[in-house]
Amino acid sequence: MASSHATQVVWVVMLLIAVGALFLIQPGLNFLNRKERATQGTMEQWANRLDQDADGEGGYVKNYPATLPANDAWGRPLELAYHNGEFGEVLTIRSLGKDGVAMTGDDITVTRSAATAKTVGGQIGTAAGSAIVEAASEAVGSAADKVKEKGAALRDRLKRKTDENTGESEEPEPASDEPTEDPPPP
Repeated sequence: MASSHATQVVWVVMLLIAVGALFLIQPGLNFLNRKERATQGTMEQWANRLDQDADGEGGYVKNYPATLPANDAWGRPLELAYHNGEFGEVLTIRSLGKDGVAMTGDDITVTRSAATAKTVGGQIGTAAGSAIVEAASEAVGSAADKVKEKGAALRDRLKRKTDENTGESEEPEPASDEPTEDPPPP
């Protein structure tokens, strides 16, 4: 009995230690999350601000260098990059995160995109051109098939007519039990 009671006490003590450790670690996790949230908020503000700076064609006016005049929660400058996306220009703001190394799992990024008339028009033109070519190919293919069918039918009719006129026929006349001559009148 004493050994089972001792085992229960050990389990309770271990459980209390584990719960206490969680309470000790948890504030540190919240501190990291607070830094990430603060950095994300700063980046969102900058992205919204830059997203409103558009040129007359819908692209971005690039008034800032590759590093913004703002820091993440770890004291490092935020990076800014522009590149062409599928339908327009894309701006990306990046924090190097806690480790300070680019392109690692703790990086934080915020993106915005501006559809430019040129890129959207180009995409529409490409899509429309492809659709027109496809429709034309289908129509031409369908028409060619119909011409082939009509040609084969006309060729068959012409051959029958020619055979009728020359008295030739590829198919022999079916045999009949009836006499071929008309019977004499009564």
